[in-house]
Amino acid sequence: IRLYGTCVDMFYIYNIWLCIFQEHVKPYPFDFAKFCCDQYAIFECVKDNLKVVEINGSRASKNELRLCFYLIQVGCVLEKLIINLAKEEGNEMLEIERHERASLLFDVPKASKNLQIWIV
Repeated sequence: IRLYGTCVDMFYIYNIWLCIFQEHVKPYPFDFAKFCCDQYAIFECVKDNLKVVEINGSRASKNELRLCFYLIQVGCVLEKLIINLAKEEGNEMLEIERHERASLLFDVPKASKNLQIWIV
């Protein structure tokens, strides 16, 4: 995941870590959905500076989509959200399912009127 802007908060680094290491067994219980609802904060650096987000090898998991939902709803100057879905040799159904899940992002209310969302 590449975040382009002048500031990247540790919260987003942790979210990225969750997306990458989904199979990792945490040493303590952690409900990511509850954390997002309870700790929903608007970081000024994301709101005012983040312009481009590129996610490579996305599986369109719940955590990846939650992060994208947040960025779309908060990023006032966000111009591009590029999601490059993971390719699976010989498993077209899985790729179609991932694309369908990622397509939910098109319906999220956008903070930036100039936002373009690309799913490839």
